[in-house]
Amino acid sequence: MAYTDFEEKAELKGHLGMMEAREKLEEVKESAEKFAFQVSKKTQEELDIAALKASLAKMDSKDLLEEKSKELTHLYATSKIEAEKVAKKAGQEINDLFLKLTEIV
Repeated sequence: MAYTDFEEKAELKGHLGMMEAREKLEEVKESAEKFAFQVSKKTQEELDIAALKASLAKMDSKDLLEEKSKELTHLYATSKIEAEKVAKKAGQEINDLFLKLTEIV
């Protein structure tokens, strides 16, 4: 009878141990799933932020390019006018020089 009592206690302890182990395993599984979900959510948030920053940088670079393009166009137009004035003045000076030379000759 004592042997049977010992077997029953051992079997009961075995079942309780298995139930405890299953509970712990379920807790670990739930914890791991929660962690994986949080990591996934955080990763998606970081990807969204990076995409937004890239989009803003692209818009900023387009704005800067447009601004610099306008500045260069204006600078070119101003330089062209100045170059034309200098060329016209140089042509006039050469013409005056030739006129003086023809008067001498």
